[in-house]
Amino acid sequence: MSVTDLCGRMRITQGAVSQTIKLMEQDGLIKRVSTDDSRSRAVALTPEGSALQSRLAAQWELRLAATSDLEAEIGAPLRLILENAVQALERDGFAERLARMQSDTDT
Repeated sequence: MSVTDLCGRMRITQGAVSQTIKLMEQDGLIKRVSTDDSRSRAVALTPEGSALQSRLAAQWELRLAATSDLEAEIGAPLRLILENAVQALERDGFAERLARMQSDTDT
């Protein structure tokens, strides 16, 4: 997957993705690979990275099950609420909202 694809999928900055890639590469979990487009490169899991992914997948499934249990208990779709909150903050960040609230109280 390319860095650009990772940024879009994970909704984090290119700098954060690049830094994480560097660390994961140093740990032997991923490697850089050529793509059909000579101007870009992608990253792929190494065998060690694939083994770790398999172990982590079970942990994520456990966390998703716990989240579903929590959603049933509170009677609200927590994942949807969080996704909506992220989308709203992408449209208008928290710092901008604070500044607007401060401006409204100053007038």
